[in-house]
Amino acid sequence: MNNNNNNNLKRGGEVDVPAMASAEPSDFSRVTNADVCAAAFHKVPDGAYAAICTKAGDPNEDGWPASRADAVIGKLSATKNNYANCSSFYPDKDGAFTVRKSQFAACHFLMLDDLGTKNALERLGGFELSWLIETSPGNFQGGIILAEPITDGDVAVRLLNAIIAAGLCDAGASGPLSRWARSPVGINGKQKYADATGVPFQCRLVKWRPDRRYTPQEIVDGLKLELASTAPVVKTSIPANSNQQVSSAEYPDADANKIADACQQIGLFRDTKGAGQSEPLWRDCLGIVGHCADGEITGHEWSSGHKKYREAETDKKLAYRLKIPPTTCAQFRTTNAEGCIGCKQRCRSPITLGWPAWTTDAFSAEVSL
Repeated sequence: MNNNNNNNLKRGGEVDVPAMASAEPSDFSRVTNADVCAAAFHKVPDGAYAAICTKAGDPNEDGWPASRADAVIGKLSATKNNYANCSSFYPDKDGAFTVRKSQFAACHFLMLDDLGTKNALERLGGFELSWLIETSPGNFQGGIILAEPITDGDVAVRLLNAIIAAGLCDAGASGPLSRWARSPVGINGKQKYADATGVPFQCRLVKWRPDRRYTPQEIVDGLKLELASTAPVVKTSIPANSNQQVSSAEYPDADANKIADACQQIGLFRDTKGAGQSEPLWRDCLGIVGHCADGEITGHEWSSGHKKYREAETDKKLAYRLKIPPTTCAQFRTTNAEGCIGCKQRCRSPITLGWPAWTTDAFSAEVSL
């Protein structure tokens, strides 16, 4: 990657990507992770940075540590799992760089997942992706570069939700404000994809059209998507029946970190990443975090220190917890009474501690858990 492109990953600017020849080549082995990153992040808000995650071995292990792309993009090893986040982020006030909704700057590309297996490639019709990567045998991830970064998080969420509703992306994946997508040069370290000699699957770029950049409306029209209404859907109470099927979309958008700052049980879950927790307490904590904004990715991150953490199993726990109401304070006192000693909160569920301030009057007298 040249110095001009590398500088663009640091802050705002424009990278001119030449149009592809009409006779598209079939071998993209010379395209680097830096090339793809430069094309996807052709404009970055001032002070924001693209995010990279690189992991050895099985990517299900441990969390998702983020690094600034400008610092690591040229150093990524082809023998590791390499990811780029769909969004750019601002460092926090202390200069730490993390992938969190609170630090979101802009969404730069959209990722289509499980193409060729769960989702048919034919569904794309004539829509041309910016890139297509084989990430496991016969399974592909597609990238759609945005012509202009989306700095309004709600717009990005609506666009991705429309893609999920169309069956072009995994509904269980995290939101566009914090979603990781595989880079083309790297491995898929999941053991089930290794060959007979134990060599991990090597990801492979099979289509590369960086000149294909789209506005949100062009994506909606090209993929024949239906955008959901922007009207907020909220409940005036949380049902007490733990068997009732509910959706986190029925509640106000809760901030997991805000809850962790106010609730001792969730605060310890965040700070220890679940290390030393009993299985029931782990599930109860996921019953709060899973209902928060970007709950899936936060649930994985905050569970990564638990001795039994595995990506697939944690996905199952989260999926179950999202079908029932958030964990109540009474349940936490039953599971881990010591964790509530000294608590001065007067809520019936920690979920309410993360709701936006505008919900306080509307919900304080109505919530029943």
